[in-house]
Amino acid sequence: MSASKLEQFADMLIANEKCKSEDKEIIVYGLSTAIEMAFNFISTLILGLVFGMLIESIIFLVSFSFLRTYAGGYHARTALRCYFFSITTIIITLIVLQSEVVHHGYYLIMLVLAIPIIMALSPVPDANKPLDAIEVKVYKKRAYMILAINVFIGIIAYIFKLYSISNTVCLAMFVLAIILLLGKYINTKNNTEVVVDEA
Repeated sequence: MSASKLEQFADMLIANEKCKSEDKEIIVYGLSTAIEMAFNFISTLILGLVFGMLIESIIFLVSFSFLRTYAGGYHARTALRCYFFSITTIIITLIVLQSEVVHHGYYLIMLVLAIPIIMALSPVPDANKPLDAIEVKVYKKRAYMILAINVFIGIIAYIFKLYSISNTVCLAMFVLAIILLLGKYINTKNNTEVVVDEA
């Protein structure tokens, strides 16, 4: 759905007094995000079926997406580019997991490398969605909590030799760390101010 269609839908909600006019921007952003997430979810399930790795694709999506919501990182400038970036990331991830070239222990090394990066950089805001000081604190706290849960699941799964789960979670954290580094680099390169004053 195009941005103009979303704005028309938001205008309709405002006209019917379902929401306030000052919330229009938030509504449009929320709708576009929901549609994008739905497309990514469906596409991920389809790719999981194609690769014969449905469980792994779901595990990756859950462990990655929830943390990315608060950790932030690189975002493409358009919805279409963002979609293709997400799908490409999923495909590469499934290929790596399916290849079995990487030993189980190396996935743990990826996790160990990813943890300090995620903790140090989260959240990495985007120019399209700057954060104020309060949001930075809230997002960081939530990112830490979700990261701790993912690390716990990854390690426990490894101990019990549930490698499909462990490898997927560890790789998801590693991929996220790369996306955070990329987002931080782009923000620094463009000298983009992405944290705004509370006022």
